[in-house]
Formats: sequence, C-alpha cells, structure tokens
Amino acid sequence: LNGNSHTITMSVGKDAKIVFHTHNGLFAKTSGAKISNLTIVSKFNIVGDNVSGGDACYIGSVSAYNSGALTIDSVTADVTASPSGAYTNFVGGLVGYVADATSEVSFTNSAVTANLTYNNSTTKVDCTCLGGVIGMVGAVTSKPTTGIKFNNVTVDGNITDKHTGPKSGSANARVGGLIAEIGSDISS
Repeated sequence: LNGNSHTITMSVGKDAKIVFHTHNGLFAKTSGAKISNLTIVSKFNIVGDNVSGGDACYIGSVSAYNSGALTIDSVTADVTASPSGAYTNFVGGLVGYVADATSEVSFTNSAVTANLTYNNSTTKVDCTCLGGVIGMVGAVTSKPTTGIKFNNVTVDGNITDKHTGPKSGSANARVGGLIAEIGSDISS
C-alpha cells in the first residue's frame, strides 16, 4: 500500500470502550505487506476480556497482528491507546504483535508518537505489552535470517502502566520504547 502522502484518521471506541474487539488497526492482520508514504492518526479505547472466548487483544496503528515479512517505510503515526480489562493486550505504536520474526520486518524513515496507557486491571491472569513501535515479538522457534530492522525511526510520547494487580501470579505489564517484549524458544 502506497499511501501517496495521505492521512488516515481512525477511532475505535471513541466515546465508550469497545469490549473485546480482538484485532485493531488499519489492517487487522498482515503478512508480506509493504506500507509506505502514509500518516495515521488513531485512537483505541478497548476493554480486553475473555467473555467472547478470543485469544487476546491486538492493537497497532498499521497492523494489529503480523506474521511473515513486513516493510513499513515513511509512515508517521500518532497513536493513543488505552486498553484495559482482565485479559492479554499487545499494543504497539505501529504493530501490536509480530508472530514470526524469522522473515524480515523492517521500519525505515518513520516517526511514531505513542501515547499508550494500560488502565488498571486487578486480576491475576492479565498480561499487557506496551511498545513504542511493536507490542510483542512472539516466540521465535528458529534462528532469524534477517530479523527486525530499524533505520531512521523516531519514537516519542508517553507509555504508562497503571496496573494494580497482585504481585504474585501471572499478572503484569511489559513496557518498552521500541519493543515491549521479545519471546524465544531457541536453545543456545
């Protein structure tokens, strides 16, 4: 997709929180996508919960969930996201979740203003990843040939964890300027 320098404005849950809308972004899922020359202004106000039997809540201004190669070039994103609730949220300024980092995932000549706030869960089972560019890179099961590349990417904004859950159990939030969490199943 070449955006031809256009601006797209989107809002999910503008006046009231949307409950468990699983894939939130310009694209719900991408694989092998090339997105360039675009400005995105987005606001996500979503409650993640398990009532609908879904797996998680994915939020990214460009792609909520990516598997395979992805190229983002000359994209400017101003994203505000306030996920909450007793479930897993993967939130990134550009991409919520990268499922497979064995193919090249690249970000070039792009700028992100990410204002991300995890709003208060008190349960023992939630986990939220808030990343300026990517929320989480899933467990890599083989050594990447190219991996994730950043070239001339700026990140600004505020990332706030208001988690008040218990200190024990699996409840927690992960916060990162570029990437909140990178998983791996590779033995050294």
